[in-house]
Amino acid sequence: MVMTTGDLVPLDAGLKEQFQKLFRAVKRNTPALAKQAFQIHSEHYLRTDRKYDKDFEAWWEAHELKQVFGSRDNWSKWYRAGEALEKVHAQFENCANKLPTTRDALYEIAFLQPEELRLCLENRYTRSSVTQPEAEWKRPTKPQPVINPGASAGSIRSWRKNWREPRQPRTDKRTLPFITIQIHRSLYDFDKSGQPTGLIAAGQAVEINQKIIDHLKPLDVFVRIDSKLEHLLEDYDKRRVAAEKRMEKAGKRRRSRKNEREKAIA
Repeated sequence: MVMTTGDLVPLDAGLKEQFQKLFRAVKRNTPALAKQAFQIHSEHYLRTDRKYDKDFEAWWEAHELKQVFGSRDNWSKWYRAGEALEKVHAQFENCANKLPTTRDALYEIAFLQPEELRLCLENRYTRSSVTQPEAEWKRPTKPQPVINPGASAGSIRSWRKNWREPRQPRTDKRTLPFITIQIHRSLYDFDKSGQPTGLIAAGQAVEINQKIIDHLKPLDVFVRIDSKLEHLLEDYDKRRVAAEKRMEKAGKRRRSRKNEREKAIA
């Protein structure tokens, strides 16, 4: 069975075999595997509907791609790793050789905003608040980039969390409650197939967070913003994975009932 449109990569058994071949030497083939997954994602993910098209779903089921990737969550990590490679190639081509080679480290890089990505490639910056002027940021005298060939997923994730949600110093006098901003709860809504259905998506939450910070930067001396963005994204990811697992279990039950019916007919 072949599902393809125009000049897109054919979704067929040959593509499955290509992925299987890359997995046989996964450590050496991580970049190639990630790039291929990202290309397929880019060609078949419907951003407006926040789901894959029918061709992709038919290919995934017909050729049992779960046996190759293990789960949709693993598939997501592979295409996200490919997204990270493409981001760096497009924005910082001369830094491509500075990237780590593990899938999970690349996966964490994919969640960095363009400015965060630039900073991680330059040095290990820290700040005491999200609106703190750049001149007041701390950094090692000798650059120690967060992103480097030996960087782990944990080190990149830790930097991102501390950068977006810095701890308030005890000497900070901006402590009086002033304004509360809450985001739409449908951020956590998923359908039965594990796809987000909320009014707002995770990427939009990141963008809104940054817009608020940019607007309030001139008022840094007066007000402090304590963002909960990383906590929201962590909870979102837990719910996404749980929804995908429910979908997989439901699929197993359907296949089991189908097999039982076929045996009964035979």
